[in-house]
Amino acid sequence: MLSACIRIEAQSLSRYEFSEPKMGTEFRLIFYCDNHSRADFLQATAFKIVDSLNLIFSDYNISSEASRISRFSGKDTLIEISSAMSTLLSRCQDISRLTNGYFDVTIGQLTKLWRRAFRRNEFPSKQEVEEALGKVGFQNLEIYPNGKLKINRQGLSFDFGGVAKGLAVDQVFEYLKQNGVDRMLIDGGGDIRVGEAPLNSPGWVISLDKGKKLSLENIAIASSGSTFKFMEWEGKKYSHIIDPKVGYGITNPNTITVKASSCVIADVIATTYSIAGKEGIAGLMDPPIDSYIEIIK
Repeated sequence: MLSACIRIEAQSLSRYEFSEPKMGTEFRLIFYCDNHSRADFLQATAFKIVDSLNLIFSDYNISSEASRISRFSGKDTLIEISSAMSTLLSRCQDISRLTNGYFDVTIGQLTKLWRRAFRRNEFPSKQEVEEALGKVGFQNLEIYPNGKLKINRQGLSFDFGGVAKGLAVDQVFEYLKQNGVDRMLIDGGGDIRVGEAPLNSPGWVISLDKGKKLSLENIAIASSGSTFKFMEWEGKKYSHIIDPKVGYGITNPNTITVKASSCVIADVIATTYSIAGKEGIAGLMDPPIDSYIEIIK
């Protein structure tokens, strides 16, 4: 009987794959659906979800909500923020406290400094790093339950790069699931979440660094590391992953892969572990912030 059910499902579902450039990377959707028109509608709406989140959290877009609220930093005023911004900021604040500040979305000034350094291949001066570091600190945010925010440090700005793609992957996954899709893979530039296995397969095959492969279903996975993107200065390699406590890119070339129930948490843990190792994520693990967490080195 089970075999007959599988054959009927295979006959009624087709595999669809879509990709578009989003959030500075490629977003890819693979899912099984009963007809092309429905698949096309679902993918169009899914990409609109990614676009809407990018308009909130992008630090590249000067019109985004993240950019707008940064312009009020240090002013004695309450800033109106969207429910999506309030929810994610509150969650990030909790994570920052649990990681003792090794994860901090107020790192925007440091991010801008190091992006310019990478672009020009010019290592920033100690003074430049210290000035940018002085404008970082999650403790300078006051989030109010009525959708208001106060930023108590002049020049503070945001970088949601360590969490926004994971959030987009999670929201697209939940949207498709709510619309009857069970077999899917959502990939936001390496932040991946999968549902039930593809038809006639035990799982979704994910390729990792050094040729390693995983077969996965109903899980999220994210990787972080400095193996390929770094700046070399005076014999030392500095990653694009910045330690918010010291203001410099990490010099550990390891790549860390994390499995978790949500892509947001996998993303956060992978980034924080890359910066601070087990010490950095200790507060997230006891009790665990996610129902399932596995670290793969």
